[in-house]
Amino acid sequence: MTITYEYYEGQLVEILPELLLFMTQSIKNADCVKVGITANPKIQWQIHSSDKEKWSKMIVVFQNSSIIQVRTLEKAMVAHGKKYVKNIKSGAGENRTKGTQHVYFLVRN
Repeated sequence: MTITYEYYEGQLVEILPELLLFMTQSIKNADCVKVGITANPKIQWQIHSSDKEKWSKMIVVFQNSSIIQVRTLEKAMVAHGKKYVKNIKSGAGENRTKGTQHVYFLVRN
């Protein structure tokens, strides 16, 4: 069980194609994927480590203080992931509007 930071920086519209390609490569052998938003990836990983899903890894890919940006990316990643993995889940998203938020995905192989 590992947590990896693979941050993509820049305007969402510019980085989205490359980020989705990275996601595709990361999930191609997965049997379950979850996309989510968190203010604290380390604490979120601790929470998910006790899930019944038995996640293999958490990959944090984006951080931004704009909740609109992070929610837009979360939705795009879920839609994209559905093309490659039958079992893809999306979190409820944290209800924070202030501070830096991180977009991540969990993989179970």
